[in-house]
Amino acid sequence: MLREVSRRLRALARGQDTIARLGSDEFAVLAPGIATAEDAIALAIDVRRSIGEVYWAGGNAVYVSARVGVATSPADGVDPETLVRRAIGATEQAKLQSSGWALHAEGADKASREELGLVRDLRAAIEAD
Repeated sequence: MLREVSRRLRALARGQDTIARLGSDEFAVLAPGIATAEDAIALAIDVRRSIGEVYWAGGNAVYVSARVGVATSPADGVDPETLVRRAIGATEQAKLQSSGWALHAEGADKASREELGLVRDLRAAIEAD
């Protein structure tokens, strides 16, 4: 399933875009050249539509959905850590919205900082066994 999600994301990517797997079922799309929030929203909608298409596994139809958080530079930050943190916060907001996507909103940073710290700590714990 993750390979197919990855394939679908790569199919959406333009030449300068980067697709990265951040966690077990978390992906990031770095899309330089997106000029406006509207363009970022259009990409988020395309991602959700592509991932939401039926998957076939062993002759069975499988449906998944995606929640997409959007952070843009320079409006939401310029360094990768800040942008990832803000996109994670936007993803948390997307879980609460029927659209399934959300733009970064001020005030979401505290929760996303805590989650990013938790992810970092969990990865370190796993590596330390």
